[in-house]
Amino acid sequence: MLKRSSRGLPDHSLLGDQTDFIAAFEACIREATLYLGADKVREIVKKVTKKPRGKQEELNRKILGAYNAEAAKGKVNITKLVERLSEGVDIDADAIKRQLHRLRREQDRRARQSADLLLKVYPYRRGTLLGSDSDI
Repeated sequence: MLKRSSRGLPDHSLLGDQTDFIAAFEACIREATLYLGADKVREIVKKVTKKPRGKQEELNRKILGAYNAEAAKGKVNITKLVERLSEGVDIDADAIKRQLHRLRREQDRRARQSADLLLKVYPYRRGTLLGSDSDI
Protein backbone atom coordinates (compact mmCIF):
# COMPACT_ATOMS: atom_id res chain seq x y z
CA MET A 1 0.00 0.00 0.00
CA LEU A 2 1.32 3.42 -0.90
CA LYS A 3 1.51 6.05 1.79
CA ARG A 4 0.05 9.40 0.86
CA SER A 5 1.78 12.67 1.58
CA SER A 6 -0.08 15.73 2.78
CA ARG A 7 -0.45 16.80 -0.87
CA GLY A 8 -2.19 13.53 -1.78
CA LEU A 9 0.77 12.19 -3.76
CA PRO A 10 2.48 8.85 -3.07
CA ASP A 11 5.59 9.07 -0.88
CA HIS A 12 7.31 6.31 -2.82
CA SER A 13 6.86 4.54 -6.08
CA LEU A 14 6.03 0.96 -6.91
CA LEU A 15 9.28 0.95 -8.92
CA GLY A 16 11.48 1.37 -5.85
CA ASP A 17 13.43 4.46 -4.97
CA GLN A 18 13.29 7.75 -6.82
CA THR A 19 16.28 7.06 -9.10
CA ASP A 20 14.60 3.93 -10.51
CA PHE A 21 11.46 5.92 -11.16
CA ILE A 22 13.40 8.72 -12.89
CA ALA A 23 15.23 6.19 -15.09
CA ALA A 24 11.94 4.55 -16.11
CA PHE A 25 10.37 7.94 -16.78
CA GLU A 26 13.31 9.03 -18.93
CA ALA A 27 13.03 5.80 -20.94
CA CYS A 28 9.32 6.47 -21.52
CA ILE A 29 10.04 10.05 -22.59
CA ARG A 30 12.75 8.87 -25.01
CA GLU A 31 10.35 6.36 -26.60
CA ALA A 32 7.58 8.95 -26.80
CA THR A 33 9.97 11.46 -28.41
CA LEU A 34 10.96 8.95 -31.07
CA TYR A 35 7.33 8.10 -31.80
CA LEU A 36 5.58 11.48 -31.41
CA GLY A 37 8.37 14.01 -31.83
CA ALA A 38 9.87 16.46 -29.35
CA ASP A 39 7.25 19.19 -29.84
CA LYS A 40 4.31 16.88 -29.17
CA VAL A 41 5.99 15.41 -26.07
CA ARG A 42 6.73 18.92 -24.80
CA GLU A 43 3.07 19.85 -25.34
CA ILE A 44 1.86 16.75 -23.47
CA VAL A 45 4.23 17.33 -20.55
CA LYS A 46 3.12 20.96 -20.34
CA LYS A 47 -0.55 19.87 -20.34
CA VAL A 48 0.03 17.23 -17.65
CA THR A 49 2.06 19.49 -15.38
CA LYS A 50 -0.29 22.46 -15.70
CA LYS A 51 -1.75 23.45 -12.36
CA PRO A 52 -5.49 22.76 -12.18
CA ARG A 53 -7.56 25.91 -11.98
CA GLY A 54 -10.56 24.70 -10.00
CA LYS A 55 -13.06 27.56 -9.90
CA GLN A 56 -12.19 28.87 -13.36
CA GLU A 57 -12.61 25.44 -14.95
CA GLU A 58 -15.95 25.00 -13.17
CA LEU A 59 -17.11 28.41 -14.38
CA ASN A 60 -15.98 27.61 -17.95
CA ARG A 61 -17.97 24.36 -17.89
CA LYS A 62 -21.02 26.22 -16.58
CA ILE A 63 -20.78 28.95 -19.25
CA LEU A 64 -20.24 26.55 -22.14
CA GLY A 65 -22.85 24.10 -20.85
CA ALA A 66 -25.48 26.85 -20.64
CA TYR A 67 -24.61 28.02 -24.16
CA ASN A 68 -24.76 24.48 -25.59
CA ALA A 69 -28.11 23.84 -23.87
CA GLU A 70 -29.56 27.02 -25.41
CA ALA A 71 -28.05 26.22 -28.81
CA ALA A 72 -29.67 22.78 -28.75
CA LYS A 73 -33.07 24.46 -28.35
CA GLY A 74 -32.49 26.82 -31.26
CA LYS A 75 -31.20 30.36 -31.73
CA VAL A 76 -29.24 31.75 -28.77
CA ASN A 77 -29.58 35.31 -27.49
CA ILE A 78 -26.08 35.74 -26.09
CA THR A 79 -26.88 38.99 -24.26
CA LYS A 80 -29.71 37.41 -22.26
CA LEU A 81 -27.66 34.29 -21.61
CA VAL A 82 -24.73 36.32 -20.31
CA GLU A 83 -26.99 38.42 -18.09
CA ARG A 84 -28.52 35.27 -16.62
CA LEU A 85 -25.08 33.73 -16.01
CA SER A 86 -23.65 36.88 -14.43
CA GLU A 87 -26.45 37.07 -11.80
CA GLY A 88 -25.09 34.25 -9.65
CA VAL A 89 -21.42 35.23 -9.95
CA ASP A 90 -19.52 38.36 -8.98
CA ILE A 91 -18.02 38.65 -12.47
CA ASP A 92 -18.81 41.40 -14.96
CA ALA A 93 -21.19 40.42 -17.76
CA ASP A 94 -18.73 41.66 -20.40
CA ALA A 95 -16.03 39.38 -18.97
CA ILE A 96 -18.39 36.41 -19.17
CA LYS A 97 -19.28 37.34 -22.75
CA ARG A 98 -15.61 37.52 -23.75
CA GLN A 99 -14.94 34.19 -22.03
CA LEU A 100 -17.91 32.62 -23.82
CA HIS A 101 -16.48 33.75 -27.17
CA ARG A 102 -13.08 32.27 -26.28
CA LEU A 103 -14.68 29.00 -25.18
CA ARG A 104 -16.78 28.77 -28.36
CA ARG A 105 -13.72 29.44 -30.51
CA GLU A 106 -11.85 26.65 -28.69
CA GLN A 107 -14.84 24.30 -29.03
CA ASP A 108 -15.01 25.00 -32.78
CA ARG A 109 -11.26 24.43 -33.15
CA ARG A 110 -11.52 21.07 -31.39
CA ALA A 111 -14.49 20.06 -33.56
CA ARG A 112 -12.50 20.90 -36.71
CA GLN A 113 -9.53 18.89 -35.42
CA SER A 114 -11.79 15.90 -34.74
CA ALA A 115 -13.33 16.16 -38.20
CA ASP A 116 -9.88 16.39 -39.82
CA LEU A 117 -8.72 13.37 -37.87
CA LEU A 118 -11.78 11.37 -38.92
CA LEU A 119 -11.16 12.27 -42.55
CA LYS A 120 -7.57 11.07 -42.25
CA VAL A 121 -8.56 7.83 -40.54
CA TYR A 122 -11.62 7.13 -42.71
CA PRO A 123 -11.00 8.76 -46.10
CA TYR A 124 -14.09 9.32 -48.18
CA ARG A 125 -14.67 6.80 -50.93
CA ARG A 126 -17.41 7.12 -53.48
CA GLY A 127 -20.20 4.66 -52.93
CA THR A 128 -19.52 3.97 -49.27
CA LEU A 129 -22.34 6.20 -48.09
CA LEU A 130 -24.85 4.11 -50.01
CA GLY A 131 -23.47 0.83 -48.76
CA SER A 132 -21.77 -0.08 -52.03
CA ASP A 133 -18.47 -1.92 -51.78
CA SER A 134 -17.32 -0.93 -55.24
CA ASP A 135 -15.42 2.25 -56.07
CA ILE A 136 -17.41 3.89 -58.83
